[in-house]
Amino acid sequence: MEDLKRREFLGMGAGLGATIAAGGLCGWSLQEALAQPLEQLAQSIPTVVLGRTKWPSKIIGLGTIFRPEGPWTERESDAVIGMLIENGINLIETSSVYGDAEERVGRVLRRHPRDKVFLVAKSTRITKDGFLKQIEASLAKLRTDHVDCLMLHNYSTFLEYDRVMGAGGAFEALVQAQKEGKTRFLGISSHGCSVIMAAMRTGKFDAFVLPYNAAHREFGRALALAARLDAGTLIMKPFGGSGLLKYNEKDPLQLPVTLTVAECLRYALSHPGARVAIPNMSTPEHVKVALAAAATFRPLNAEEKKAIEAKGDRVHAGVCLECPKPCDGACPTQVPVSYLMSNVQDMHRLGYNHRRLGDEYQVLSHDFMDCDGCGACEKACPKKLGIRKEIENYEKTIRENRFADVRMFERMYR
Repeated sequence: MEDLKRREFLGMGAGLGATIAAGGLCGWSLQEALAQPLEQLAQSIPTVVLGRTKWPSKIIGLGTIFRPEGPWTERESDAVIGMLIENGINLIETSSVYGDAEERVGRVLRRHPRDKVFLVAKSTRITKDGFLKQIEASLAKLRTDHVDCLMLHNYSTFLEYDRVMGAGGAFEALVQAQKEGKTRFLGISSHGCSVIMAAMRTGKFDAFVLPYNAAHREFGRALALAARLDAGTLIMKPFGGSGLLKYNEKDPLQLPVTLTVAECLRYALSHPGARVAIPNMSTPEHVKVALAAAATFRPLNAEEKKAIEAKGDRVHAGVCLECPKPCDGACPTQVPVSYLMSNVQDMHRLGYNHRRLGDEYQVLSHDFMDCDGCGACEKACPKKLGIRKEIENYEKTIRENRFADVRMFERMYR
């Protein structure tokens, strides 16, 4: 514990002092930047030190979840990845579960000096033996003999985390790989805030992948700890992942969202604990917009931060944000109807995500049970939403999928 406290103290100055400077085109609008060549945008992006790794990374890296809605041909993929590397985008994040991403990266990476890129590889394997086999498979696909950071991938509940950190778990594979020179640094990715904070406090990891954006700010607590520990943080979902910048017009629980890509990136990277954003870039168009936002980056001031958070709150609260919420007062059993509805709307927008919403369900389950189905909330609702049915569906979906996920996990390591 004394060592941890000392590390926290020593890391505090470095973490909070490593602020990100404005981008090379910070005085430009996003539209002006988009008119520039990709090469100029990439070269104009500012650099930040990735925590204890000391890697001087651009503030945006290449996340390699290539979505099916934006298929790249091999030729397009090779050209864009190669262009990014040649123009200074020097961090690539991939995983064994990202389809053919490792093959795509490896095909291009072999044509460039290995020390030009900080390569992050991840695996979801649970056991030491399984993870060791995956390391060899990933290195072969990436066409390299080592990665710069090897990560435990997407362990987001303590059920998972305790298993991989225990005897015979995947963490032992990371340690062995580091001793064998197959990775320089160790890391973990997670959608569970408490889990990733626990991992940070062990002092065993150098880098962390975690979600953070203007609508879902709960991981701000983890980023604050990362700043104190001078941890290297990679921010996934800075643009909202599944839908911060878009909405389903046919869904009555959705509203148009006015956050821009530039606002999202500025918000995510203005946190003192944030270092590098790794948004998904599924098409060449996505790449250009992301690079333009990074090249025009400038830190938020307090007023700008507050305004962006207000927009983010609208995403989360949806149609209930500006409502006086008479449903809460109408409920005879004092169920927090409007709060439950904000979670319902979140699930409409993002779809079922057990790692973030599942743990919250454990806290809220008593509120579901308090509902006696009288319908008083619906009579009081100015928008006449089908509250009872929505909450019933939310509870059913969370409960059933959470149970299925635990059973799947048990089968994986039994």
